[in-house]
Amino acid sequence: MDLQRQKRDEGAVTLMKYLFHQVFAVKCEIPPERRGDVTPSYFFGWLQQDPEGFTGMNAEEVIAAAKVPAESWELVQELFAKGGVMETFSQHWHLISLADRALPRHKLVGVNLNLVMTWADGTVCHSQVYMPDEMLMEPFSDGMVASILSGNAAQFIAKIVAHGLDGLHDMSPNLRGNTPEDPFEVMMGVLIQHLRGEATGKQLRDDLREPVEKYVRLAQELIRPVIPPQVRKQIEEAKRAALRDKGKTREGKAHGGWDIPAGF
Repeated sequence: MDLQRQKRDEGAVTLMKYLFHQVFAVKCEIPPERRGDVTPSYFFGWLQQDPEGFTGMNAEEVIAAAKVPAESWELVQELFAKGGVMETFSQHWHLISLADRALPRHKLVGVNLNLVMTWADGTVCHSQVYMPDEMLMEPFSDGMVASILSGNAAQFIAKIVAHGLDGLHDMSPNLRGNTPEDPFEVMMGVLIQHLRGEATGKQLRDDLREPVEKYVRLAQELIRPVIPPQVRKQIEEAKRAALRDKGKTREGKAHGGWDIPAGF
């Protein structure tokens, strides 16, 4: 991408930030704490249909107020004409709607998004998106992290759509091998034994042992979260209730807001 086009595209996002916070939110009286709840369709619908929206604005005044190139305005104008404005800017939506928030007080050094799917035979599919702060030109913000998460979660879904669960299974490694034991449980047991000095007779320093054990537990939660006994009990009770109700019909009118065609 050439520099001029990059400035145009970045200016278009900046223009949307200005239109959202300085025009739309003001005219619609949306307080700052509620702006993150606004949907893209509502905002872009307002811009396109309201008399005070995009077509009713003075281009020169808005360009000057938003401090963007005229090419950015022209790009947005073209997108409105072709009907592609919401599709284009939805991927930047959180950067737009949360742009008025201050930077976090606590420095965030990385965002790690993991998808782990485990099959009964020991096959594990792992997809990961990691974004460290050194890859960024500016510090993490609420809008940036939300955009990273929403954009990459869609990539995870796309894998399931493209390959299906069986396809992903066949593309993924089997981590169990031929052993009857569960390698994950063995690994966790070995780690905890070493941390507590049960295997070597040497314990970590008191000030280090607890933080290290917390990281081990974090790894466990990422790979195979533990279901608390009370939650497991609720699940079993719900299953039993569903089995009892199976086959029963509900008398009266049909329920639901839409009908699925026969054979769908």
